[in-house]
Amino acid sequence: MFRRMAVLVLALIMAVVCCVPVTAAQTLPNDVNTTCMSAMVVFLGTEPKNDMVLYEDNADKQLPPSGMVRVMVGLTALKLLEEQNIDPAVATGTYTESVFDTFAGTGLYTVGMEFGEAWHVNDLLSVAMIQTAADAVGTLVTAVAGTQARFVEKMNALAAELGCENTHFTNVYGLDEADHYTSARDMYTILRHASFLYPEMITMLGRDEYGVTPIGGEPDYWPNTNDMLRPASEFYYAPLVYGRSGYTESIGQSCASVARDDGIEFLAVVMGCKDAEGTDGLAFTDTMTLYRWAYNAFTYRTVISKNQPVSRIPVELAWRTDSVALVAKESLQGMLRNDLDINTLRHEITLSADKLTAPVEKGQVCGTATVYDGEEVIGTVELCAVDAVAKSQLLALLNAVGGVLLSPAMLIVYALLAILLISYIVMTVVHNQSRRKNNRKRVKEFK
Repeated sequence: MFRRMAVLVLALIMAVVCCVPVTAAQTLPNDVNTTCMSAMVVFLGTEPKNDMVLYEDNADKQLPPSGMVRVMVGLTALKLLEEQNIDPAVATGTYTESVFDTFAGTGLYTVGMEFGEAWHVNDLLSVAMIQTAADAVGTLVTAVAGTQARFVEKMNALAAELGCENTHFTNVYGLDEADHYTSARDMYTILRHASFLYPEMITMLGRDEYGVTPIGGEPDYWPNTNDMLRPASEFYYAPLVYGRSGYTESIGQSCASVARDDGIEFLAVVMGCKDAEGTDGLAFTDTMTLYRWAYNAFTYRTVISKNQPVSRIPVELAWRTDSVALVAKESLQGMLRNDLDINTLRHEITLSADKLTAPVEKGQVCGTATVYDGEEVIGTVELCAVDAVAKSQLLALLNAVGGVLLSPAMLIVYALLAILLISYIVMTVVHNQSRRKNNRKRVKEFK
């Protein structure tokens, strides 16, 4: 258990440290329109540190999370289960009147659980990811944390660990309440970490329906409320892999999701999709609009190839060369605009030192190259020496001798010798002047 806990904590720390997506944010063309108050589109790299923000609009605006809060519920539940070494496929939760009291009078939909009915925790969690299912959600958080209040505390603590700066939760249901908010940027962070740390979240959030057999009961099935995942829906979007939608009367519809097409993954968050007519499915149409724009406007391209020469660095104590070429340690690739000429990109070289001293090993990392499109960062790649450079023993000896001859101690010796020499010269001059004076005096006396 402790080893698994250590691995989880380390994973969370690394995810928080590394998940600072590169920014290459663009503006939408005039013919691409959305209704949302806030939005974000991110290209997903092989890990969070390689992500790239392609578009954002009011991404830090604090808005009600609505049903998207369930992503955080799932992430927190899985973390607590891991910490307590609980197998969700074995553990159960029972629906009670006290659970009902936490959402009574809200008008939230349920999946019809009866008081005293028990489900496996895995079923409670799975249904909570695709349905409003207030009864299942309340039963889940009670089974995992004891009370909703304690579970919410864990949610807020985890959000802070993940680096969410515009998020605070007060309930697990998605109800509008004071001090209950998140942002598009924070929802990106939450969904990204949920799927990165717990791949089972991808499965839970990607089902078009889920079937549950209560303990001692009959099986039943519930569809996903995210219409983009259901083939029978008018809002079905085939590239969508998983996501969570929500609705609140205050701001309308929202959705956080991930799409994959031809191996390329984008994560999109739209919040506050609402118009005067109360049009249905705005979050879905806005999401599809942004995905289609991203897939049409960007291509994954190589900016710098592996072993491509990028710069040179001076080398001392080498007989046959005075510098060594620096090449890219790995390829630098990115999601770039189709109309972008790679040759116009600016490279900013940062070297680990002004010069190297031989010997230099082949592949030795000597700095980095950061590539910019204007002021936007495309990415950074390490630079390493293309060849090994041997040290010249003769030059090393001369350098050592020169170092000794020019050392502070020797400079003091030189100064003392100079002082002695000057003193000797002065004394000699004075002595000679005195002798000449005495000689002239004797000549006068002789006369």
